[in-house]
Amino acid sequence: MHQIRPNRRLWQLMLLSLLIFLVGCKQGAVITQLASGTGLTGTACENQSTGTDPAYIDVYCVTDFDQVAVSLARSVAEFAIQQFDWVFTDIPGTYSSFSFRAVRAEFAHSLGLSGKGETIAIVDTGFYTAHPELDGKSVTLYGLARPVDDHGTSVAAVAAGIKDDFGMMGVAYDAGLHLTALSNGLSVIADATDNARQAGAIVQNNSWGYQDSSIANVLNRPPNISAEQAFANEVGTSLSTATKYINALDSFTQSGIVVFSNSNDETATALSLMAALPLAFPQLEAGWITALNGVPTFNTAGEITSAQRVSAECFEMARSCLMAEGVVYATSGADSYAGPQIGTSFAAPIISGGIAILAEAFPSLDGPEIRDRLLVTADNSFFAPADIKGTRQFTSSISHNYSSEYGHGFMNLEAALLPIGTVGVPTGLSVSQGTMSIEEASVATGFAQGDAVVTALSKVGVMVIDSLAGNFTIPADTFVVSTKTRDNFDAFALFVDGGNTLTGVSGALKSLAFGLDGISNAHIFGGSTFDVISDIGLVPERVGLLYDPISMAEVPSGGYSLGIQTPIDDRRDLSAYVYAANDDAFSTALGAGFALQIGPKSSRLSLGASIMQEQGAALGMQSLTYDQRLSSVSRAIDVGYRAALDKDVSISANAQIGAVTANGQGMWGNQNGTTFSAYGMALNVTNVFAGNDRITASVRQPIAIDGGTMSVALPQTRDVNGNIASSVLDIGLAPSDRQLDLGLEYEMPLDSLETIRFGAAYILNSANVTGETALGLAVSYSLEF
Repeated sequence: MHQIRPNRRLWQLMLLSLLIFLVGCKQGAVITQLASGTGLTGTACENQSTGTDPAYIDVYCVTDFDQVAVSLARSVAEFAIQQFDWVFTDIPGTYSSFSFRAVRAEFAHSLGLSGKGETIAIVDTGFYTAHPELDGKSVTLYGLARPVDDHGTSVAAVAAGIKDDFGMMGVAYDAGLHLTALSNGLSVIADATDNARQAGAIVQNNSWGYQDSSIANVLNRPPNISAEQAFANEVGTSLSTATKYINALDSFTQSGIVVFSNSNDETATALSLMAALPLAFPQLEAGWITALNGVPTFNTAGEITSAQRVSAECFEMARSCLMAEGVVYATSGADSYAGPQIGTSFAAPIISGGIAILAEAFPSLDGPEIRDRLLVTADNSFFAPADIKGTRQFTSSISHNYSSEYGHGFMNLEAALLPIGTVGVPTGLSVSQGTMSIEEASVATGFAQGDAVVTALSKVGVMVIDSLAGNFTIPADTFVVSTKTRDNFDAFALFVDGGNTLTGVSGALKSLAFGLDGISNAHIFGGSTFDVISDIGLVPERVGLLYDPISMAEVPSGGYSLGIQTPIDDRRDLSAYVYAANDDAFSTALGAGFALQIGPKSSRLSLGASIMQEQGAALGMQSLTYDQRLSSVSRAIDVGYRAALDKDVSISANAQIGAVTANGQGMWGNQNGTTFSAYGMALNVTNVFAGNDRITASVRQPIAIDGGTMSVALPQTRDVNGNIASSVLDIGLAPSDRQLDLGLEYEMPLDSLETIRFGAAYILNSANVTGETALGLAVSYSLEF
């Protein structure tokens, strides 16, 4: 029987123009959190509009930690004690070590992550459980043999030693311990492994091995000998005991991780037995890490530039090999401390402590998923091209290089705690059903909704999943592109162009209508949607600086329309119109309406009704992917009135009320009871100061939702089996306040070709958001030739 040994080591011709817009605005902040609820201060996920219509989305996710908190965590005395210089007595040169810094443990500690609620199982030589680093912890001792020993105590303290402002601390200082002494024998160790698994231990640390053993003797066994028998022969035990132990490891690695320290022999040319068991028993590999010892060299930016290996290579276990700096200040005896203590024996518990940290941060991940997270985020930036032995593929788009000498590199808790690859929203009831990107799952709120959706979701979380199934909670309003109306240049363009809104299609329709009008008994209208409904008399004349929608038909931007008006008798006309809009491929709209005009031209009342169908939108709220499309039908009743009070004074007014029926998919569901309204009035006075000059004053309340709700399904959690739990909220769609527009415009011809115009607009509760204001002043000089 071999001796068991510990291992230590973004038009019109104008000659002069000026535009001033003063906009009042508010800003907010969001916090992104880990699944455990621990606040993570950093660059939070948010959607940002760059001003196109609809908004283009830039998505930014967590990319940094609170460096002040990180620095404070690194400076804690029990953490900082791991920084020291040392020498080998028989090798020239001085080494500088900071073992906890080498794995970025301070980033985890800065978030308050400490392994709390997790259990680390340790099999080792023995334990001083009354040592100050272990005394008072949750400790389970398994097995009748309970010897005391420095090695096991140091290993336990490095993994989970208490943080109490004295001595040292463990990487996962709040984790519980499940301890078993090697002297109980392999059969009891198998029982202990099962017991630890049943107790919920996430990792089993093994800083030991059989001296003079080799995995080669198992791999190269005769054909008639099973792997279990060859293993039994190698360690000097019975087949039943060997089988029992391998089965216990197999069960543990289904949900947890087994960490085994590699040999300390830097000159070794082959793997030892225990560190390489998955080569003979591949069922163990998914939950296995072989711990390697190395001393990193950092540059001033905190990057690892090189590493000195001070243990055996990973060899064939490189795909599952992880490095830590097993040079520690640790316990000594029953109540003392000593350092440096060097060996893979101490690299292993650093890794085991890191596993407990990740288990606390990602409680829905099982051991193999945590192991993959650690391997794919390991720091291999110091690898030379010649170091790379192969690439491990974790997903179709996520891979990581590994080295025979260094494995995957140094464990990196900073990177492991951040999203890996693409962050997405679950699309089904299980993680296995895939995800969609934050952009694809988002909606762009319309003008009519104002700030309603953002406000309703501002304090609600949504679970997102990265490429390795790590779940993070981000604010639900991350998925909402906030209302954004035309920018100030658009307002000025409308002002300069006299409020005309022609595009290529609407211009062609205006020309077509002009031609048809000359050969028809009916009056034909064509152009932009606003031009047509204004000609019919359903909306009042507008001041050029006031451009937000005063009618349902104006909500889809870039709309074009064709209408017809035919007389019924001397006092009544009947009008009909159709319109369409294709809003940057995100949504399309088709609409139609009719109106009855009653009265003489000098005083005319218009009564109308209209309907609009949108695909990909609901009264301007747009879904940004075909898989999650909104669809809606909006219906409205219109009243318009125009009258000439005398030869120089006229007024116009309108009102619209309506309702929306909307269906949704995915996160964004159906809308219920949604109603809306819009109102406007304009006063037009001519020959005020000079012949043919004109003053137009306007008061408007653009379209806004008055009431209604939308069902929103928000993923909240996932369990260890990948099942997704969501909460369904009914959020209000009425904005916090309604926009009020006050506009004034003065136009004076200087001669037959020259005109000067002045405009002013004051907007209260801009974009239907309480407190948002805008003031616009403009002047234009135009020359026609």
